[in-house]
Amino acid sequence: MIKRKPTHPKLYLNIELQNKKLFLIYKKNTFNEFGDRIIEQEILEDSDIISDKCFFLTKKNNEQFKILKNYIKIQKKVLDKYQKMRNYDSFKIVQYSIQSMISFENEFLIWFQNK
Repeated sequence: MIKRKPTHPKLYLNIELQNKKLFLIYKKNTFNEFGDRIIEQEILEDSDIISDKCFFLTKKNNEQFKILKNYIKIQKKVLDKYQKMRNYDSFKIVQYSIQSMISFENEFLIWFQNK
């Protein structure tokens, strides 16, 4: 089995202007001590491309939603593999990961409904 570092999706929440720089505010697969996703930010390099903030965020989140769907699909294949191998410790870890990503998928769906 080829092991690759997974690409975790980001749910982009907002674009903010701080100190003459544009920041993308997002959530990804990083959690605090209470199990909640941490809100992070990154500097947006191509600030000229933002003419419609809502359109830009929707486009970025559509791309990330595809990454999320693919991630869940791959994790389900890994889950089946661990079940066949009877590796129940790894099975439980991957199963928890899938549940976490499905809840993240629900956050995406709520975001899309509100936009």
